[in-house]
Parts: sequence; structure tokens; C-alpha cells
Amino acid sequence: TVRDGLLYVTTARESLVILRVVDGKLALHAHDGIKREGLSHLYIDGKANAVLAASRGGTVSALSETGITDTARTLSPIAEACLPTSIIRLASSPVGLPSPSITTHVYGTSMNGSVHRITVLTEKEWRLLRFLQNLCSQDPTISPFLSARKRRWTWADIEPSSKKPSDMHINGDILTRLLQYGSDYLRGMLSRDAKSLVADAPWKTYMEPFAEIVLDTLGQTEEDPVSMVMDWLSRKL
Repeated sequence: TVRDGLLYVTTARESLVILRVVDGKLALHAHDGIKREGLSHLYIDGKANAVLAASRGGTVSALSETGITDTARTLSPIAEACLPTSIIRLASSPVGLPSPSITTHVYGTSMNGSVHRITVLTEKEWRLLRFLQNLCSQDPTISPFLSARKRRWTWADIEPSSKKPSDMHINGDILTRLLQYGSDYLRGMLSRDAKSLVADAPWKTYMEPFAEIVLDTLGQTEEDPVSMVMDWLSRKL
């Protein structure tokens, strides 16, 4: 693909490479720091200034172009999702957005014919969704296999963390199961004794940090925060 005089190339051996024309010749502008078996790529318009790169094995990486210089040509990974199947084609979908130049939804066609929707989130949206996902991962009803795999939970497993690019991946399948159980089930999860479930929990229940994150993400409202989040989550999914 071509954008602003730059040529984006996905290769099976070198992953994503970005080239530019210098004195009538193609020169390296930037490249992925990891050699992946590349399958497809898509530039994300807007503040992200990043490229989604899909590779064999189900990995979809968001690679930032910010900070590219003549001496530093490596694209920085800012987020990474691991899907159950390889995405062979990425396509943007500006439907319903205020400007067709802004891409927040991306559709990926996989090798087995299934279609995945990838949504680009704001940092605040990610924080709220990650908190919910971490709680669901601890719940034996919503995530029986994940919860059984980990014997000892710490607050670091519950609090949203962005230490690794893979931490930025929100698993929509887990949150869909939460929607199926409804607001009352979420309210029950948040009201559990956190100190008995998590070794170093700084809160008595999960309701306190949940309320703070909801206020920061969705703003002040007189509506029940649990019901409001479930409605918002339904629209997101």
C-alpha cells in the first residue's frame, strides 16, 4: 500500500517494511524489529500513527511510526493481540464514524473464513475493559479454565497493566460471556471480598476501584455505574 509517499510492504520473511523514494531509488524508511511471517497490514489514521500488521500464527501487532529517524528506523510495538487463527486480510470500516478518514474499526478475514472485528480503543476505554476482563479471568463461572490454571492471585493480576504490548489486547469473547450473565452477576463479582481472594488487595471489595475507573472513563452520572457499564459494554461489543 502507498501513503504520503511511503510504500508499505508486507513480506513473508521480513514482516512489515516501509520504503521511500530517495534520488529515484527505493530506500528503507522503517521496519518491524521482529522478523515475522507477515500476511497483511493496514495503516490506522488519526492520533495513533500506527500500522496494524498481521502475521502467521494469529498475531496482530500495532506498530507505531512515532519517533522514526534516520538512525532509529525500527517500528515500536504498542499493542499486540493473539487471535485463534491467522488473519490473511485487514480492511478498515469507517461506517458510522464522523469522518471516513478516521479508522477505529478494522475487520480481519482469517484463514478458516471467520471474520474478526478489531476495535482501536482509547487508553481510558482499555483500562476499564482490562479491569473487567481481569475480574472475569478470576471468575470460575465465566472463565473456568483460566481461573483454575492460577492458584494464587495478586493485585497485579487484577489492576490494569500495560507493561507488555500483549497486555493491551482485550479479549471480546471473555467480555461477551460477562454480558450473557448480566448486571446482577457483575454487581456480585464486584461485591466479593477482595482481600480473601487476592493476597495483597488494597481494597475490601472490587467496587471501589471499579467506581474510580468508571468515573474516569465515562464521567459523572446519577445512573447506576454497573448498569451503565453493561450498556456501554454491549455497544462496544
